[in-house]
Amino acid sequence: MTIKNPKYKKIVTLVFAVFLLIILFEVIPGYYDLGISLIDVAVQKISGDDTESLSSKLIALQDENNNLKQHFFDHINVSAGEYSFSNALEKFTSDNLGINISINSIKPNKKIKKGGLNFQRITIGLNGNFNDIYNYFRWLEIKESDIDFADVNIIKQQEVSGLQTNITVDVLYSGVNE
Repeated sequence: MTIKNPKYKKIVTLVFAVFLLIILFEVIPGYYDLGISLIDVAVQKISGDDTESLSSKLIALQDENNNLKQHFFDHINVSAGEYSFSNALEKFTSDNLGINISINSIKPNKKIKKGGLNFQRITIGLNGNFNDIYNYFRWLEIKESDIDFADVNIIKQQEVSGLQTNITVDVLYSGVNE
């Protein structure tokens, strides 16, 4: 039986192609994984990478990773002996005259560990309008890369047009060799 009408010929061809794709991807399990594995093998043969060269590259990358970790923790430990709460307070003083906020309270909370690093958790209470508070947060993010924001609470005051904000930050002060 031949289909004379081109419109129906295209529809039958499309239905058959969709049926074939459904059979290959859904009914025959692992066909897609087999295709991906075949492509990986072909790329490996073309690039010339074999198991020995890849394992030597992996060992070199692991050594470099260990050296970078050691350098990072050594750099942190150099400044750990100089840590005091007053050093942490200096991180929050803004020299920027465009930021008009008032810091009401700074309270040290507890010292915590995250991933081999030691942090001092500090709660800061400040007042100001939204733009100044936003600019202060951005300034802290850009200036101090060793500060991690843990919690931010913004409350609109009833009597004053400003906002009362409490932020909890974690200040990095030392690292532990792993």
